[in-house]
Amino acid sequence: MTSENPVREDPNAQEFWLSQMRETSALNRWVFSQFESALGHNILEVGCGTGNFTALIGEAGTKILGVDIDEGFVKTAQAATEHLSGVTIENRDITKSNWNAEFDTVVMLDVLEHLVSDVEMLERLWRALAPGGRLIIKVPAMPGIFGAMDEVVGHQRRYTRRTLVDAIKAAGFSDPKCWAFNLVGVFGWWLNGRVLRRTVPPAAQLKGFNRLVPLLRAIDIFAPPGVGLSLIAIAERPQSSDRGKSH
Repeated sequence: MTSENPVREDPNAQEFWLSQMRETSALNRWVFSQFESALGHNILEVGCGTGNFTALIGEAGTKILGVDIDEGFVKTAQAATEHLSGVTIENRDITKSNWNAEFDTVVMLDVLEHLVSDVEMLERLWRALAPGGRLIIKVPAMPGIFGAMDEVVGHQRRYTRRTLVDAIKAAGFSDPKCWAFNLVGVFGWWLNGRVLRRTVPPAAQLKGFNRLVPLLRAIDIFAPPGVGLSLIAIAERPQSSDRGKSH
């Protein structure tokens, strides 16, 4: 993804987002509510970051392995989840890990868009799931609002419903359920990243957004299909072990 005024990736931007997300508990729980009912009992979370969602999943009493490539994030996540007996956090590079049918659920939230080869990663997650297991994905939506805030955190792309569904199906999953999330957030992302060329939004803006979550949830009910800041998808690995294509 390119722009007329390219912004160099900033390693501090990801830290900003993860630290701010620790302060937006209402927003986190809203996201969590979108996929909570699809969770199984033996879960892999890929790219767990500082453990914001790992803790929410672990609080439900499920067994979860959270992995992240960043050692600093892993230490923070370990501290945030040390009171949860079912949670394990490990420093791992998912591209070098080879799980085989070990999990009933794989969760990947706001990670796939960072990868050059998204289908290759989805194929790896397919192999990590037991037959009948579920994949839960959250990605940024609407390529038209790609801007400075995407660039500095290393986003390769924003997705449409079609491009996300096509990638998931190409990796061997069943036809996924996919929906848009967070209509109002589209305007904020466009204004900050495209118009004002900010690399991160003001922290006060995020805190205000967090306080408005009850209203935002109500507005989302009336959102046009496919319009939202993010896309969430849930797909299954078919019971058959054959992915249906050759390699």
